[in-house]
Amino acid sequence: MPALRLYKWAAIILLVVNLAMIALFFWTKPPHKTPLKGLNFESHKILELDDSQNEHFLESAQRHIQQIESLNAQQKTMLQEYFDSLVQPKDSVEQRSLLLKLEALEGKKIEMTLAHLKEVKSLLRPDQEDNFKIFYQQLLGRMLLQEKKTGPPPPEF
Repeated sequence: MPALRLYKWAAIILLVVNLAMIALFFWTKPPHKTPLKGLNFESHKILELDDSQNEHFLESAQRHIQQIESLNAQQKTMLQEYFDSLVQPKDSVEQRSLLLKLEALEGKKIEMTLAHLKEVKSLLRPDQEDNFKIFYQQLLGRMLLQEKKTGPPPPEF
């Protein structure tokens, strides 16, 4: 009988330890980084912006993001229409016209991004211009996907 009592207490203790481990696991879950678009969250550090500059930068960045998202939505619709020609044949003139519109849309996105970067550069003081080069290189790396670091995915809890 004493062996049975020992096993009973051992099972209870192990159950309590397991429940405590599970509770601790969920309570101490590390916060996930929020996926932010672009370099907005790092820009004030890289460019060493003061509060006023950072506010203007964030307004400009938000405006730029909205413009690009609007153009991306248009582009998505046009691409869908362009590739629908595989299912529903279209006139080659109409197809070419759609392709030219898509090219113009992509050009507009590039021009908007350049204008945004010029606006950001105009916000800077002369002593911050060296930081703009660093910011620009990091941004260009992200835009061209040169610095894509693929590591293991974060653990899901």
